[in-house]
Amino acid sequence: VVVLLFVDVHDGHDDGYAVVLADPVASFRQHIRTHELVALLSLLVNMMWSYAAVYTTDPGVVTERNVDQEVGRYAGDPDECKVTHMRRPARAKYCHTCKHLVARFDHHCPWTNACIGRNNYRHFLTFLAGGSLFFGYGSWLVMQVLARIEKGASVRQLMLTANQKYPKTALIMSLASSSASATAMML
Repeated sequence: VVVLLFVDVHDGHDDGYAVVLADPVASFRQHIRTHELVALLSLLVNMMWSYAAVYTTDPGVVTERNVDQEVGRYAGDPDECKVTHMRRPARAKYCHTCKHLVARFDHHCPWTNACIGRNNYRHFLTFLAGGSLFFGYGSWLVMQVLARIEKGASVRQLMLTANQKYPKTALIMSLASSSASATAMML
């Protein structure tokens, strides 16, 4: 159940407005177009697919079986890993979170709870791009729906009116939009 509530309070009393969707499903259908919903769900499916690909794809773990192949992959003298005591191929690092030696180790991502290495780096970039598009489009879509709730006002008109009449509401709307975008960029 989704309830949108925007209230502006001045001098201890409520002289703002509130948009409450008592029946969220009916109100949502009334204010969102089918192609917008399809686009949003497509972006969500893409982001979730790439997340699953990052999480399930082996990042390039170096084991006793494949260490010779990995050492020959890149030029440079192999070192010894101080933790596993195996030959460490060039550009490989030990992940202290996963307890693995990973070829072309980039980092251990807390968002996906997986090492990002040679084999899943492309999936990770797809996840980042998909997340950014999903959150960016979702923020834009929320602003469009709010503009439609305000009886056909454009997003620009909604923001200008909110700034003049209800500055705290405009601040909440701006923070919601920018926080979603910032979250996507941090991915």
